[in-house]
Amino acid sequence: GSWHKTMPWEGDRTESELPEVALPEPPTVEPAASQQESPAVVPCAVQAFPPEAPPARPVFCEVFSGSGRLSSAFRALGVQHVAVDAPFNRHKPSVDTWALDLTASDSQRLLLERLEQSSLLAIHVSLPCGTGSRARERPVPKALRGKGVPQPRPLRSADHVFGVPNLSDAEQAKVQAANELARFTVELFALADRKGCFFSVENPENSWMWAVLASC
Repeated sequence: GSWHKTMPWEGDRTESELPEVALPEPPTVEPAASQQESPAVVPCAVQAFPPEAPPARPVFCEVFSGSGRLSSAFRALGVQHVAVDAPFNRHKPSVDTWALDLTASDSQRLLLERLEQSSLLAIHVSLPCGTGSRARERPVPKALRGKGVPQPRPLRSADHVFGVPNLSDAEQAKVQAANELARFTVELFALADRKGCFFSVENPENSWMWAVLASC
C-alpha cells in the first residue's frame, strides 16, 4: 500500500502518492561469549570509599625522665617515646630527651600541644620530691654533720602543704617551683583522662607532694 493523507484546503490542489520503499532488515549480531554471562554488578576499579587511615603509633610520655630508663624499656617494646626533663638534668639520658623547664608556661604549652596531637598510650610523671621529702624531718647523723653535711629543715607540713611560713628566699623559690610542677602534673592528668590513656605519678609514699597534688 501507500501512505496517503488529505489535508483540508480551498482552491486547486494536487494529490501525490509516495512509492513504497522496502527497508532492509537490521543484521542479527550474536553477543560475544564474554557478554553472554555478564554479572549483574560490574566491579569498580576503585573502592567506593577511601580506606581507613593506618592507626597512629602509640606514644609513651615520661616527664622528669632523668636517665630515661622507663622510656628505654618502652622503646625496646617498639613504643614511640617522648622523654622530657629540665635543661639542668643531672642524669645522663639513655634516650633522646626533650629539654624543657616545665615551671615556665611556654614550655608547658609546648608539651601539652605535642601530647594533644599524639595517640597516647600512657603518661608517667616522676615528680621531684625534694621540697616534700619527710627525710627533712629527721636529723642528719653527727658523723655526717661533722663532715659538713647541713641539716635541712622541713619546707612543708600538714598545716602548710604549699610551704611553711618564714622560708628563706632560696627555700621559697624551690617551694614555688615545686608547687608549679605539681599544678602542671594535675593538668597532665586532666589531659590523660580526656585522651583515655594511662597515667601514673612516682613519689615516696609519705611525701608531702601527695598532699600538694590533692590540693591543686
